[in-house]
Amino acid sequence: MINSTERSDILVFNCYLCHVRYLLTCYVYSTKIGEISDISKCFENFVSQALGVLTRIYAAELRLILKERCYCLFLSSPYA
Repeated sequence: MINSTERSDILVFNCYLCHVRYLLTCYVYSTKIGEISDISKCFENFVSQALGVLTRIYAAELRLILKERCYCLFLSSPYA
């Protein structure tokens, strides 16, 4: 289950990735590559897939970090 802190961190990271994707797409369309539609579409798909992978990696790492924190808190509690 994802808690609110983890969810907000993932949303912030996704927002950051959306901005990066937008800037990269604008850059490509402003160059000569943007004039060749096949290459620009291929690049846009590549960027979307790469950012999707980064999002999944970040979410997995964040879950591991939060699990470790919860486990450490459990071990340090007086009731453990």
